[in-house]
Amino acid sequence: MRKVIEPSEIIVDLPTLEEDQTHVSPWNRFLARYFDYAIFSISLLPLIWKFGEVLANYSLLFPFSFLLLLPSKALWIPVEALLVSTWGYTPGKFLLNIKLLHNRKKLTFSKALRRSFLVWVRGIGLGIPFITIITQFSAYIQLYSRMKTSWDEEEKVKTIQKPIPLWMIIAIAIFIIIYYWSFSIIRPSF
Repeated sequence: MRKVIEPSEIIVDLPTLEEDQTHVSPWNRFLARYFDYAIFSISLLPLIWKFGEVLANYSLLFPFSFLLLLPSKALWIPVEALLVSTWGYTPGKFLLNIKLLHNRKKLTFSKALRRSFLVWVRGIGLGIPFITIITQFSAYIQLYSRMKTSWDEEEKVKTIQKPIPLWMIIAIAIFIIIYYWSFSIIRPSF
């Protein structure tokens, strides 16, 4: 005996628009992260310059004053975790329409904190020059070939992106270039 299924009995669990848009360009993720670093570093400039004044008193250490920027990326970890767990994104991710989710919900603070730490270690290479290049290139290859990063896979985080206009990507890229270029040529007078 065959059972006839009525159309009203069929339940289809269709993916939402957010679930369909899971591929996020590695370049958009890179731009979002470095936009966040730039904005956060700008907020820390008075503190960085104050430490620069102290370093200037030790003439042997002054050439290494660029190292003052490295801790800002580590200090960003809890700030990023707070923003991601509260809003689901950071300012850079917001501008580029990138959102982080776990089981269709915002990340908890502890999950966001672990993810941010893993990004800092595996993606940013602790902010150490030259190591950063290697870790970012490795993360790019992994994201391009597997469509996910090790930290998102480990924390079971889904990164989604909705379409954005090209002018927004260009504007953010120009802002980042100008920020890092200006920071390299504009030094406070100690």
